[in-house]
Amino acid sequence: MKINTDKYYINVAWTAAGVVILSAAAFMVKGARFLPSAVTLSALLLCIAQTDMVKGFIPNRYVLLMIVPALLNFAARAAGGEDVKTLMFSRMVGFFICSVPLLAAAVLTRGAGVGGGDIKLVAFAGLLLGASRVVYAFLIGTLAVIPVILFHAVRRATKHTEKRRQYRMGPFLAAGIWVVFLLF
Repeated sequence: MKINTDKYYINVAWTAAGVVILSAAAFMVKGARFLPSAVTLSALLLCIAQTDMVKGFIPNRYVLLMIVPALLNFAARAAGGEDVKTLMFSRMVGFFICSVPLLAAAVLTRGAGVGGGDIKLVAFAGLLLGASRVVYAFLIGTLAVIPVILFHAVRRATKHTEKRRQYRMGPFLAAGIWVVFLLF
């Protein structure tokens, strides 16, 4: 079954399978304490990736729902003995550390390079991961898209048929966020 509206695209079967697999991986790597945040985060990131690939944008509702795994992750880290003030400061800085430069890039390029959904996704990922971890997630997501850009550049140069493309960063940023969430 697929949910396909003007704003959303979700392949329910693939999303459910993905949530199970990613949550099981998180349980094995991080333990039961992080399972609630892993389940909600994996579901959101899979929905974000699918919708961005098919529809070409990231719905605001998905980005705003990132608050749920962020709060669950915050609670799990606080329960594990991390300092609450340090966690709060890192999350607040994380909200701005990558999103403000992306916003500046979007303004300077008049939206040609970076979409608003990508900026909001990175901002809310900062609430989830904290300042240093969101930088890693952004770098992983950005580096992951480079082979795709190179492939299309070579293809365009050799066939001379393909027009310039917009690259949807949502799936790559989602992958970067998940990797950093899982490993750090």
